[in-house]
Amino acid sequence: ERAAAKASLALALATFFQKGIVILSIPVFTRLMNPGDYGAFGVFASWVEVLGLLTSLCLSKGVFNNGLHEFKQDRDVLSFSMLVLSNCSTVGVMGVVLGVSFLFPDLFNFPPILFLIMLAYFLFEPAYNLWSVRQRFEYRYKMQTIVACCSTILSTVFAIALVYFYPGEAVVMRASGMYGVLICLYLILYVSQAKKAGLRVNFSYWRYALSFNLPLIPHYLSLYLLSHFDRIMIAGYLGDSAAGIYTLAYQIGSAASIVWVAINASLIPYTYEKCERGDYESIRNTTHAVLSIYAAVCFAVVLVAPELVAILAPSSYGDGVYLVPLVVAGVFFSSLYYIFANVIYYFRKTKYVMMASIVSAVLNVCLNALFIPIFGIVAAACSTVLCYAVQSMIDYWAMRKVVKKSIYNMKFVFVLASGMLIFSCVAIFSYDNLLVRALLAVIAGTLVMVLGKRLSQIQKKGRHD
Repeated sequence: ERAAAKASLALALATFFQKGIVILSIPVFTRLMNPGDYGAFGVFASWVEVLGLLTSLCLSKGVFNNGLHEFKQDRDVLSFSMLVLSNCSTVGVMGVVLGVSFLFPDLFNFPPILFLIMLAYFLFEPAYNLWSVRQRFEYRYKMQTIVACCSTILSTVFAIALVYFYPGEAVVMRASGMYGVLICLYLILYVSQAKKAGLRVNFSYWRYALSFNLPLIPHYLSLYLLSHFDRIMIAGYLGDSAAGIYTLAYQIGSAASIVWVAINASLIPYTYEKCERGDYESIRNTTHAVLSIYAAVCFAVVLVAPELVAILAPSSYGDGVYLVPLVVAGVFFSSLYYIFANVIYYFRKTKYVMMASIVSAVLNVCLNALFIPIFGIVAAACSTVLCYAVQSMIDYWAMRKVVKKSIYNMKFVFVLASGMLIFSCVAIFSYDNLLVRALLAVIAGTLVMVLGKRLSQIQKKGRHD
């Protein structure tokens, strides 16, 4: 248990460090890159995320953890087998992508060098993902923490340096600096895993992985489409500059999600433990307090949005400040998905979660296609909020179907979510009045402290029970 606690703490600290470096680099890149280049790189990064899910087949997720447990005497061969399988998928998917880009050159609109960077990254990144999962599984957290932090620092520094010295090719230089460093690191891990396995591939592990993971690919893909595809569509309809402004607003708004990642990491085992005991009242009380605190944190981000935009970007990105409240509201609504999905995952009814993700992702793409040409980038932010709300409602229905009862007080959840959305939008009108925003910030901070104390009392009572 002590090893597990140390590993969890190290992972959490590494994650916060990596996110912190990314946020701190934003003002540098926004001043070195114009909104068009910033948006073009954001679109490229979104394509890397979406296509990377298909090329990797998500083999480093749940299926690999299960395999490490089930085939514990053959982990080296298992790891290399998964790596080769992902390489085969990469070759096939990238072959299709290159064919589509040849037939429809405006779809990706990337220079050839970016396709080469993407291909190399897809080939070697799984080596890091599989190695990282195995390190966590075996509680060997020190090297993983060092590698994660160093790779983030080096890739950011090299990207900044290349963009600074070659501003005329800012998009290619940022991609070369960022992904180039990571590719070199991943190549080392690739060779290491190949040597340990003696280049042996066990095809029975391929059958095991594909039978487990292929049904989940639509779910994983839908989650990525919901969170990344809006930038791609904005660039297609409105151009890279609009995508750049939206990307900045999304990065600021999603800063609050760092808090939720930490919260949910503790909430998952707590939920599982209470589900096992049938103690749904404790889940309800703790989750209500957690959501209240998180709503206050999100609202605080909304209140300081003008200052954050001014610090993180020059005036050419200024219009993005009015998108931040909607983006933050979407981030909050996305957290509601987890409070229902955590319970569903405990009972292993993943098909319902997959259904919710697919429906919300398809709806998001359709709404963006319909309304972005008419209302611009604000339509993307609004549709994301709506689709996360739809996803949450479907997951709530699924949880009731699985558990046969409503664990949470849905009136409370509805009022909290509606209040978050309304106050976030109202806060926009206070952006020109620092005194009003300061007063609202004090109220939000006080609420966080009061609810934090209440949460601590609830958790202590739960431990005594």
